[in-house]
Amino acid sequence: MHYTKLLFTGLFLFILSLLDSNTSAQSQKTDSLTRVAETGNVDDQLEALSLLVNQNLYSNQTKAKELATKQLEISGKFNKPKWQADALGNIGTLFFTQGAIDSAEFYYQLAYNVLEKTDDLKNLTLMRVNLSSAQRLSGQFDKALENLQKSLEYFKEQKDESRISQVLSNIGAAYNEMGNSDKFFEYTLQALEIQEKIGSKRPMGITLINLCLGMSAKKNYSEAVQYGERAIKVFREINEPFLIGSAIVRTAGAMLFLGQDKRMIPYLQEAQLIAEKVGNSHLKEECLRLEANYYLNVSKFKEAKTAAFNALAITDTTNKPNLQYLYDLLITTSIHTNDKENAFKYYGKYIDVYKESVSEEWIRKISDMEVKYETEKKTIQIESLKNENRLYTRLNYALGFVFLLSLTSIFFFIRSVKNEREATRQKIIQLEKENQLIATQAVLDGETKERTRLARDLHDGLGGMLSVVKLSLFSMKGNLILPEENMESFDRALTQLDQSIGELRNVAHNLMPESLIVKGVKAALSDFAESVPNVRFHFFGDDGRFDEKLEVVIFRVAHELVSNSLKHSGAEEVNVQLIQSATSISLGVNDNGSGFDMSKMSSFKGMGLRNIQHRVTSFGGRIDFNSTPGNGTEVNVEFSLG
Repeated sequence: MHYTKLLFTGLFLFILSLLDSNTSAQSQKTDSLTRVAETGNVDDQLEALSLLVNQNLYSNQTKAKELATKQLEISGKFNKPKWQADALGNIGTLFFTQGAIDSAEFYYQLAYNVLEKTDDLKNLTLMRVNLSSAQRLSGQFDKALENLQKSLEYFKEQKDESRISQVLSNIGAAYNEMGNSDKFFEYTLQALEIQEKIGSKRPMGITLINLCLGMSAKKNYSEAVQYGERAIKVFREINEPFLIGSAIVRTAGAMLFLGQDKRMIPYLQEAQLIAEKVGNSHLKEECLRLEANYYLNVSKFKEAKTAAFNALAITDTTNKPNLQYLYDLLITTSIHTNDKENAFKYYGKYIDVYKESVSEEWIRKISDMEVKYETEKKTIQIESLKNENRLYTRLNYALGFVFLLSLTSIFFFIRSVKNEREATRQKIIQLEKENQLIATQAVLDGETKERTRLARDLHDGLGGMLSVVKLSLFSMKGNLILPEENMESFDRALTQLDQSIGELRNVAHNLMPESLIVKGVKAALSDFAESVPNVRFHFFGDDGRFDEKLEVVIFRVAHELVSNSLKHSGAEEVNVQLIQSATSISLGVNDNGSGFDMSKMSSFKGMGLRNIQHRVTSFGGRIDFNSTPGNGTEVNVEFSLG
C-alpha cells in the first residue's frame, strides 16, 4: 500500500503550544486586542500581537504569520528581547505546523539565543521544549532528550503539573520515533493521567494523538482509531480547527487499514475544508495523498489520479523523497487509467529525480589493477622471507656441529638466531594475514561493484522495459475485442506482470539499496528497519558520510545479523543501533530471542557467521558476541575511522 511508508513520516503534532498565555486576556474580543495592537504603547502592542497570534495559530495561519512578522519588526525596532524571542518562537511554530522542520528549528534556535541573554528562565525552558521537538523530528534524538530532561527538572522544581505532563508527552514521542514502544507508552500514559486529572484539554488532545500514532506503529489500528476519535472530540470542545484537522488525518489513516471507508471519507472531506480555512497546505497535501491511496484500494483509478495531481500541485518540490513518492503514485494511476502519455512523462520525471539524487563520488571504486599490484607485492615479500627462513634453519644445523667446540659463545649466538627466526616467522604470518585481508577486500569490492551494477541495470533497464511493456499492453487492451474468457486471461497476465515488476524492484533493492548509495548507511539501515516487522533502528552521534566500502560492509553485517536473529532465534523484537563519532563507528544488534550457549559457537555450521567475521576483520574491525540461552543475543561491532 502506497500510504504505508508515509503514514509515520513528516508528522508534526507532537509539538506543544508552550507559549505562556494569559487565559483571561485571550478571552477578550479580537477587535479589542486589534485596537490595542494598533494604538497602545509599545509593550501593550507587542502583548496584544502575541495574544492575537496565539488566537489565530490553529485557525487562520495566514493571519497569524502577518501578526507574528509585525511583532518581530516592532520588537526589533524598540529592542524588546522578550517579545522578539516570542515572535521568533511564533514564526518557528508556524513553520513547524507546515512540516518545514529545518526552518522551525532555525527560528526556535534564534529565539533561544535571545532568551539566553535574559534572566527569563521560564520562557527559556519553554523554548527549549519547542527546540527539542524540531530536533527530534530531524533525527537529533540525543539533543532532543537532553533538552527535554533539563526542562522536566525545571518544571518539577516549579511543581507545574501542566508543563510536566507536556514534557513527558514529548519524551514519549521521542522514544516512539526511536522505536522504543515500551518507553513511549510509559511516558505518554503518565502524561495523559496528569492531563486528565487537571483537565488540561489541548495537551490532552495532543497526547491522545501521540497514542493514536503509537498504536498505528504497532499495527493496532482499532485502538489507534479509538485514541484518535477521543483527540478529535477534545479539540472540538476547545474549538481548535487546525488540531481537529490534524487529528482527523491521523485517525483516518488508521481507518484506511481497518477498511472503515464509510467513516473515513467524511472525515477527510472535513479535514480538507479545515486545511483551506486555516491556510495550511501541508495538511491539505496529506489529505489528498490519503484520499489517493483510498481510491487506489477500491479501484477508483480516475479519482485516485485526480487526488494525486492535486497533491502534486501544492507539494514542496525541494523534498526529493516526497516528490519521488508522488511521481510513483502518478505513474500507477496513469497506467490504471490507460493514460500512456502521463505514465511516460512521470516515469521520466521519476528517473530524473532519482539521477539527481545519486552521488557520482559514491560510485567511484578502487581499480582492480591497484588491488592486484598490492597483492603481488605482498606475495613477493612472503617468498623472500620464506627463503630467508630456510637459510637460518640451515645455519642452525651448522652451528649445532660446532656446538661442542665452543659451548658458551655459541649458546648466546644460537639464542640470537632463534629470536631472529621467530621474528621472521611472525613477519611471515603477519604478511599472510595482510595478503588475506587484501584478497578479502578485493572480493568485497567486486561484490559491491557487481551488486550496484546489477541493481541499477534491473531497476533502470529491465524495470523500465517491463513498465513500457505494461503500458503497451494497457494500450492494446483498449483497442482489442476479446472473448470474455480470453479477457480474463489477459487481465490475469497484466496482474502477474505488475507483480513481477514489484518483485524486480525488491530484488534490485536487496542487491544494493538506493538509500545506501545516495544517503549512506544511516538512511539505508533506517529504511531496512522500516521494511521488516519488529525491527527498530536507533542512531546517535555525528550524522556524516564516511568511506563507501566501510558503509557497505556495515550495512551487510547488520543485514546478516538481523536475518540470523529473525531466522534462528525466534526473536519478537530486534534493535539495531549505530553510533558514529569523528574517530569510530559502532554497530549493535540485539534481540529478545532464544539465545545460545557461547561455548558451542565454534561448532556452528554455515557461512553466515564466517562471512560476518571476514567482513569485519577485513576493515580492521572488532566483533563481540554476548548471549545465554533464553536471554537473547547481543552483537557489537566497532571500526576505527582514524
